[in-house]
Amino acid sequence: MCQTRVSPEPWLVGRWRRVALASTRNRGSRRACLWFCKCLLIFPLLFMGAWALSPLAWAAWSGNTITAESTLAERELAREHLAQHHLRLAAATEWKNDPAMAARVGVLIPCHRSAAEIGRTLKSVIRHIPPGNIVVIDNSNEPNPPDETKAVVASVHPKIVYRYLGVGHKTNALSVGLQQLPRSCDFVLHLDDDTMLPEHFVLDEGKFTDNAVSAISYGIEMVHENQVQAAVDFEFKLFSTTRALADHWSTIWFCHGIVGLWRRERFERAMADHPFLPFGEDNWLGMLNLLHNCRMGMEYRSFVRTFAPPTLLPPPPCVGHLGFHERLQGYGASSVWKQRAHRWYVNAPRRTAWRLLLLLLYDCGEWWRNAGFRLASLLHLWHIWFVLAQLPIELLAISTHGEWLFFALWNGLIYTTGILEGAVMNYVVWRRSPSRQVALRTVILQPAYNYFLHVGYIYGHWRSVLYYIPCWPMEYRGSPKATGLGAGNGLPQL
Repeated sequence: MCQTRVSPEPWLVGRWRRVALASTRNRGSRRACLWFCKCLLIFPLLFMGAWALSPLAWAAWSGNTITAESTLAERELAREHLAQHHLRLAAATEWKNDPAMAARVGVLIPCHRSAAEIGRTLKSVIRHIPPGNIVVIDNSNEPNPPDETKAVVASVHPKIVYRYLGVGHKTNALSVGLQQLPRSCDFVLHLDDDTMLPEHFVLDEGKFTDNAVSAISYGIEMVHENQVQAAVDFEFKLFSTTRALADHWSTIWFCHGIVGLWRRERFERAMADHPFLPFGEDNWLGMLNLLHNCRMGMEYRSFVRTFAPPTLLPPPPCVGHLGFHERLQGYGASSVWKQRAHRWYVNAPRRTAWRLLLLLLYDCGEWWRNAGFRLASLLHLWHIWFVLAQLPIELLAISTHGEWLFFALWNGLIYTTGILEGAVMNYVVWRRSPSRQVALRTVILQPAYNYFLHVGYIYGHWRSVLYYIPCWPMEYRGSPKATGLGAGNGLPQL
């Protein structure tokens, strides 16, 4: 019988074809890996070169308006002009404020030793608000004004109201200034003395269509001349973006003291209920508003520019007298440590009881807003008391079990996660907003800055428990008809 067997040639051809194809694929993979390695080397070099040359390109493009001899004010005005020019080119439409709306806005600017910067602030404000609606409240613990702020205010516009108070207290300054505003002002814009409004500042009455909305916050960015100020700038840009998200899923908790636009009657109500503590007036105003089941929104189309402290820590006493030609700080805070650990972070433990009350009773309206608010409230309360307990727990664990390696690895993980979070925000979320983006160096160093702030949290919270609460009692100066804290509405008096 004739047997038919399959010839090996087709099998060999197929085998060698597969081998050749695999070899080609391997070469392609090796080539791709090689190009990837080249990109890993080339792109960082290109980025570093662009980063190094960007100041030169910026100065050349601006027509050499920014020079080494320019004052800080001139440099910032030039940068703001160029940034607004870029935004105008990028925007499909340009917002136009309604003059009738602007005429109903009153501006309160509490200030302290502000002769060097108040003029710049007022010039940015009168582009949008009638001068007669602006009140500057100079305050200091001296019987007479300590500098030439009054003369500077008069030189900007004679209709701007100036008032001096011999008590250095920002909340008191806001309260007195509120009484000086014309009755035609239905809205109140409070502004720090070193904060500049952008050329295209948005005053949108549509943000107040919902009667539950009491106030609107704005985006905040910092003038930065060094890495510390760049870190604060990145912090506030992140802060502004997360607030824009909070506006959608629940409510923001307060308008930062740097800038905020309020319905006048809601601002008066909150001021009547205010405990008049030396620091943290903005957080108290926001919380008092929430106690009335009102919301606060976010205007993300406008970013104001203000100044950040130039150093992390206060200067040594031996050089404390040197100072700066122009004030690079926010309302008297000469360092981030003084601003945060001694001022901003000393109020949260005192507000715990009211935060618990809001957690139980606050109503945002929709169920999903209420869920978002309660989740954020739980995280906030947990963070307050975790910060207070963290230092003793870590010291006990290290001294008892010697867990140095665990804490080192844990902090390393937190640092890496912080870099990834900052990179996602800077290069993904803000990819269409180059004016928001920061340098790669700032993204990499931001977790170290956040760790410094966390140490300030710990110090500030313990300072609140051991010193601030016992030594600084609440003082209510509001109307006896007030319906909040000052009216004895059953809330705990800490």
